[in-house]
Amino acid sequence: MKHKSKAFTLVELLVVIAIIGILVALLLPAVQAARESARRSQCTSQEKQFGLAFLGYEDTNKRFPAGRLGCDGNIIPECEGKGLGVGGGNLGQSGASAFLQILPFLEEQGLADLWRIDEVAVWYVDASNNWFRDPSVQQAMRIQPALMRCPSDGESQVFAQYKHHVPSGSRDIPVTAGSYALSMGSNGPEGSAPVFPSNDVKFYNTGVFVYARTFRISQITDGLSKTFFVGESINGHDPNSSSIWSNGNRCNLMRSTNLPMNTPYDVSAIVENAAEAGGPGGWVNCTFSSKHPGGGNFLFGDGHVSFLSENISDANYQALSTREGEEVLSESY
Repeated sequence: MKHKSKAFTLVELLVVIAIIGILVALLLPAVQAARESARRSQCTSQEKQFGLAFLGYEDTNKRFPAGRLGCDGNIIPECEGKGLGVGGGNLGQSGASAFLQILPFLEEQGLADLWRIDEVAVWYVDASNNWFRDPSVQQAMRIQPALMRCPSDGESQVFAQYKHHVPSGSRDIPVTAGSYALSMGSNGPEGSAPVFPSNDVKFYNTGVFVYARTFRISQITDGLSKTFFVGESINGHDPNSSSIWSNGNRCNLMRSTNLPMNTPYDVSAIVENAAEAGGPGGWVNCTFSSKHPGGGNFLFGDGHVSFLSENISDANYQALSTREGEEVLSESY
């Protein structure tokens, strides 16, 4: 006697599909959370490598590197007497970032050699300076060290377009962006009287990384464990606020705690402390930003990395960005 095989009815099939859908809906957030946790851990590891490199640089040079090697058209004592670079351009005006300066301590000596920062005044805009024509530098600008990209930040893989002004007009220079920025302190990125006359904020801000000036460990009196050096910056694709890791420029690479973490970029923003930040129409909110849910990773001077909540109090956030503010932190931040 033959038995007929029993097929699923339409109702049973729909029930099975619904159950599978529910299981997927329940499991997907857990899978996504696990993946983000892994990405955040990798981001933490990368920042720790920056920390080792900064400490290695300091051990060799007895000072931490300047946020920007040169002065960008201004003259202060730290910029004088450095001579002309290859093809013109005063080396005292070089725009090489602190990240460029620590490349040898990140096992990137080959890339450091391509940049030739001891010979070429990179990123300095001047009619006599042809740094962007140097084939070695052009090659270097298209290379993004793996450490410079947080795995949660897909945007930072793209090339930023840097507008370099030349006598015949201007030209866009493609260069790799990154996911990390240097801490310039609690003010800026622009300054105005009476707080920072003539935009001196870029030299005399409260953080470890400013233009041309360098600091010894003994000058970071708040303590290395209470002063962060590096934070995340996810808008490398934004031409108004690009995180070009090689360009030591405020807002490009040096960020402030003047406004809260993850404040959207808006040049017309009107904020309580806008006068100190340059006011409406200036670079008002070049803030740290992260794609990690709830906050971002920050590297401190002693090499440890802390995840700071995006809801951290302004007082604690700014205090952690200063090198000698002598602020008293609350118990938790």
